[in-house]
Amino acid sequence: MNLQRILCPVDFSRASEAAADYAAAIAQPLGATVGLVHAVYAEPAGSYGQNLDLDALYTAMRGEALSRMQRLQVRLGPSGVPTETILREGPVAQELQAAIGAWPADLVVMATHGRRGVRRWVLGSAALDLLQGLRVPLLTLGQAQEQQARSRLAHVVAAVDFPLAPQASVLEAAARFATLRGGRLTVLHVMHELGVGARRPYEEVLVDALAQRLAAALPDEVQGRVEVSVEPGRLGERVLDWAARENVDLLVLGARPREPQARLLAGATVERLLCAASCPVLTVPCGTAGASL
Repeated sequence: MNLQRILCPVDFSRASEAAADYAAAIAQPLGATVGLVHAVYAEPAGSYGQNLDLDALYTAMRGEALSRMQRLQVRLGPSGVPTETILREGPVAQELQAAIGAWPADLVVMATHGRRGVRRWVLGSAALDLLQGLRVPLLTLGQAQEQQARSRLAHVVAAVDFPLAPQASVLEAAARFATLRGGRLTVLHVMHELGVGARRPYEEVLVDALAQRLAAALPDEVQGRVEVSVEPGRLGERVLDWAARENVDLLVLGARPREPQARLLAGATVERLLCAASCPVLTVPCGTAGASL
């Protein structure tokens, strides 16, 4: 997994500055470059659009944005991580998608406004657009200032479903991040869609059987270096509860691109997991076969 160019959208809020700090922290052991991208966009409504000099407005906005981005570069200077600034003009979601390909980026690190959920990103309503057309891994911080310390990556968890083959990229990404700082790697599967009558008497047997099946199906490159956990329960709730209980630093999920609902874990939405997770979440594009996350 190549991680040499990390794109970090910023809007100069404290949350986006914390996301930039996080991006620099993971770029450091990788020897990666961080690109700070900001989209300038103004569409005055009503009479303002007729009475404002939009050329002058954009000139002023560009100047202010460049000044703030330079200050952010100075803030990241002590990390020793190379940084670049990318200033674009236009609707935020559209310009972020364009920047991912034009820069180009191997990974996007982005803060969200936790109180309003994923529909209200630091940079606007860009979340679902990015996830539906997911081309590169997207790492989101729901409470960026609190989660910044999670860059220690002491415990990385890949949440997977069966079959595993379409989710090879999820396991690869989780292993890559776990090795950055010598952290633990756990593969988690939530046992779901079992009838109550079938589950209650034999739950322990089923958990053990699935854990053995999961361990046997893991790629050779992670065999012997990973813990396996199978948990019964409701998908989204169990993943969130387990991640909080086990003090997880990064939760890695797979998503199929270009799905209107952009659903994960066969029913738990991206919005809920990204907003409610107690740790940063890395969403990785994966295959479309089977029940991939």
